[in-house]
Amino acid sequence: TKVQEYEAAIKILEPLSVGHTRNASVLLDYATALVETKKDPTKVKPLLNKIRILTTESDILNDVELLNKKLETKP
Repeated sequence: TKVQEYEAAIKILEPLSVGHTRNASVLLDYATALVETKKDPTKVKPLLNKIRILTTESDILNDVELLNKKLETKP
């Protein structure tokens, strides 16, 4: 299932994120997996803010905004 795929992605991406990567794409993938598996938003918000600081790429920033909106609408 999609949730299982995201859970697997979290296991791979979490060490990279915790390792203080500055790769916005890796952080975005990790944030996406956290949002899609309905993880605690307090963990995701700082990631989204970090991505905003790290990149000026419009595609990535658009995805960050979409994730932020998803977080706001999750129960």
